[in-house]
Amino acid sequence: MEPRNYLLAFPVKGDVIAPLAESEKIAVIELKGGESNLHYIQPPSLPQNLLNRLDYWILPPNDRSGDQFLEEGIEVLTTPTAPMEINEIIEAFLFRELFRYQPGGGD
Repeated sequence: MEPRNYLLAFPVKGDVIAPLAESEKIAVIELKGGESNLHYIQPPSLPQNLLNRLDYWILPPNDRSGDQFLEEGIEVLTTPTAPMEINEIIEAFLFRELFRYQPGGGD
């Protein structure tokens, strides 16, 4: 069976995940056939064509900005800790160590 491809995105400041409001850029990761391809886009808004293709939006644990992505039909995950570097987030995603985002600000 061929591995599934995923498109992930998350806000970063430097090389670590950050709350969306504090981010410098958005890391967009394409996981394809066991390989990852990273590129960046500038916030605050994501292009609609990217939103239409995005599988997962990932946030640090205390960022409550995920509701807007849920409304777009994108699954939102949170990291277990912050800060986490980009490669740590990819690894956590692959090993299913991320958590489902709880909408509305409740944990």
